[in-house]
Amino acid sequence: MVLNQVFIQKILISSRDMNIVKQNFRKIFKALAVQIGERKNRGGEKFHTQNPSYWILIGLFFSFLGLSFIWKDGKVSSTNETIPTSTQLVSEVSMDNTFKAQLTSTKNFEQLQSFPEFWQQPLSLLENIPSASPLEKNAFVLSSSYGWRQHPIKKIKTLHHGIDMASVLGTPVFSTASGKVIQVENEPKGYGHYIVIAHSFGFETLYGHLSESVVQIGDTIGAQQLIGLSGNTGSSTGPHLHYEVIKNKKIIDPIPSFGIKYKMYNQRLNGAFD
Repeated sequence: MVLNQVFIQKILISSRDMNIVKQNFRKIFKALAVQIGERKNRGGEKFHTQNPSYWILIGLFFSFLGLSFIWKDGKVSSTNETIPTSTQLVSEVSMDNTFKAQLTSTKNFEQLQSFPEFWQQPLSLLENIPSASPLEKNAFVLSSSYGWRQHPIKKIKTLHHGIDMASVLGTPVFSTASGKVIQVENEPKGYGHYIVIAHSFGFETLYGHLSESVVQIGDTIGAQQLIGLSGNTGSSTGPHLHYEVIKNKKIIDPIPSFGIKYKMYNQRLNGAFD
């Protein structure tokens, strides 16, 4: 039996949260069982030790047991420390009220990163602020930046309120921060199929020209959670993701946010060895 590799990839690619990983292993077990049953009904190959599927299922089973032992209800079994999840509420992040006000009133990512206090905050804060790319590394090419440009369809100079990330049709798209889905719409002469997520501190993100969405209005979303697939819907000249960051109802350049998470993690790592 040949396991459907695309199916497994689409399940695991959204597994940035360990609790989701456990759920996804169950989905894979179910998929294997269905395929094994279909083969049996057709008089196909038997499920025995010489069948590769046997060892795949055994490996997944013991991997699942390992996860269940190490990660139970959001806690590491060898300690009493609760591991923050990607949907951790901002109120749970220890932060000075004055700095909270600064985060809310800040206008863009450049100003945000200019605050010395920002780099001293808990790493879990980054789960609530757009601070990563919505597409995997090496899965896209930046085809259009934020700012004034020659419109590819109208052929006039217009302000581009986001960035365009050229990618293969159907490339997985991830939320860049935890939040709540407030729009899942279709705009045939504009964004096409698009999603808008509201985050903390006045941030919102928009993901446009999707071929498919896997979330609904009202859904609570974790940072780096799969929300859809890139496409070519709406006013588009080719497969790509249009990505916007809105801060306090004003669209800002998202590019400076891409390196924030790496920079803060790298800073903490280097500090640990100083």
